[in-house]
Amino acid sequence: MASRISTMLSCLKLSRLRTGSSQTASSKPLYSPLSSVAPRRRPSGKQKDLKVPRDLIRLLKILPGSAPNIVDCELLVVRLDKAPPYEALSYVWGNPELLDHVICNGQRKSVTINLGIALKHLRLQDETRLIWVDALCINQEDVDERSSQIKLMRDIYTRTWRVVVWLGEDPEGKAEGAISFLQMVADECSRQLQVPVDEIALKDLLKIPFVVLWDAETSVALAQLSNILTIEFEKNVDAAAWLCSHSWFGRVWVIQEVAFAPAMIHVGAQQVAWEVVALSATLFSIRKRIENLDHRRAFVQVKDMFVIEDVVGHSYIGLLQRVVPFEATDPRDKLFAILGLCEDEDRLNPDFQPDYSKDVVEVYTIFARCMAERTFIGLAYLYPHFPDPYTTSGNHFPSWVPRWDQGKISPGQSISMLPSWNVSGDTVAIVNKAIDPKTLSIKGFRLSPAKLVHHGLHRDPQNVSIVKQMWDSINKCIEVGDLPTLAEEGFGERFMQTITAGAVFDSSRRHSEKGCIWGVEELHNYFDFINLSVAGKLESILPENMAKARQLCVMAMKKAFFILEDGQIGLGPNATEPKDIVCVFYGHRMPYILRPVGDGRYLFLGPCFVHGIMHREAMEGLIKGKYREEWLHLC
Repeated sequence: MASRISTMLSCLKLSRLRTGSSQTASSKPLYSPLSSVAPRRRPSGKQKDLKVPRDLIRLLKILPGSAPNIVDCELLVVRLDKAPPYEALSYVWGNPELLDHVICNGQRKSVTINLGIALKHLRLQDETRLIWVDALCINQEDVDERSSQIKLMRDIYTRTWRVVVWLGEDPEGKAEGAISFLQMVADECSRQLQVPVDEIALKDLLKIPFVVLWDAETSVALAQLSNILTIEFEKNVDAAAWLCSHSWFGRVWVIQEVAFAPAMIHVGAQQVAWEVVALSATLFSIRKRIENLDHRRAFVQVKDMFVIEDVVGHSYIGLLQRVVPFEATDPRDKLFAILGLCEDEDRLNPDFQPDYSKDVVEVYTIFARCMAERTFIGLAYLYPHFPDPYTTSGNHFPSWVPRWDQGKISPGQSISMLPSWNVSGDTVAIVNKAIDPKTLSIKGFRLSPAKLVHHGLHRDPQNVSIVKQMWDSINKCIEVGDLPTLAEEGFGERFMQTITAGAVFDSSRRHSEKGCIWGVEELHNYFDFINLSVAGKLESILPENMAKARQLCVMAMKKAFFILEDGQIGLGPNATEPKDIVCVFYGHRMPYILRPVGDGRYLFLGPCFVHGIMHREAMEGLIKGKYREEWLHLC
């Protein structure tokens, strides 16, 4: 830590020396086009528009001054690879209607109150300071410039020597106590783990046992950490939670802003390294029982940022699942803000790049189409972000486009994909791009329509009587000879596998004396823990039964159990109704539920589980002529 601070101070001094004193800025325009420093090119053949070099950025030089004088600054256009040492500011824009002002290139410029206070905080009395700040260094009124500069964000934050995080002022004087406590926790964790604070990862924190939090006598070596996380925690938890509850920790852009360079968090006159706050809050959220929900939310919010740093460089879709709960002023930034975090294959994908000339619907639609075209990715990975179709009628989004602007839908809505599932075999996704942009035309085939649908699991997946009602209705179908495939041997096991979306598999259990059909009493073994847990008698439940019951409760939540006209059974979105169809898209690993709306068009309801087709069996049916290949048009 000491060596890092020394390096930071040296870079800061070098930055001040290189920027030098200011020149009179009164004659400069506020925003010189970035092309103004582009090299001239000799025309050859047909005249072409000169392209702006991709690595041109602006830096803000804050001129010396002190309160109460207005902040005076200049904008410099530089090449990113030849830029002098600079800091990058990370902050929350705040209410756009509450404004402050600065003098920039000799002109009065409006900025948000938050930025105005931050610039006054950063201004030095006797020297200039060179920083990059998005609101001023990017011409926010130039859509093309915004789009091109967003592509450089990763490089901008990678090349800065330090990120300055501005949380705001400290009117109640809480920051000093909060920071002292968080630093104490981080230092003790570092000592226990024998790992520098700025190198500790989540896997390291998981090595700290729960026991240190309430029984210091179990280990002399851990006694100090136990004391900090018990006695000291109670003294300082309010201040620590206050700091961690700041809205900055919940913004999607800041994840990238602290991922590639050292970051110092400033609160009023106090400052602390980002890693100190991150690992302390993460330790609290994973190794501390916190009864105050507001405190817990604050620490979990920081932990979520800290965990995402561990997956930087992974696939775009994997990152997207984690960052959607974070906030963005512009809904398009839910997708744009993480491009710089993902692997190069996704980050440099020419089919999806930041473009602020397109509205939210168009941006989301383009990305969803990109995912539909990706073999083995498909729409199933996006489904946790699809809203209930009953609550979104009349909106301008196609049914197959997720609503990332609404945050993450409740976790029970999606069906967890098992690694072994591959309903479409070795096929590749085939999408027709020539159709209307809001229509997804994809090749695949249809299975049977739904004949019988039960929504009881949506109301109360933990209620055994609801499962009994489902079971009784199935038995009625068998008694009258309807859907004869239901009476085949092994149906009881298929039923259990289906209502848990494949999570329960127990071939060792034999059928009841009635023959091929299980009685509903067999299912009670999977639900005993519900009633016994209320009575405080969980120890009497067999571990395997408890595990299966918990899986059922999670998997069945907000789902519909359905029987197709050919007798196949499945579990799908709660919106499923009779006559909805199951379909398979080439290149996609899960089947989907579609609703016919006429003219060969369908509404997309979501992925589903159908027993007996999740391992390429449906492709065999296609080859044998049971199903017919066709274009499916989703609207």
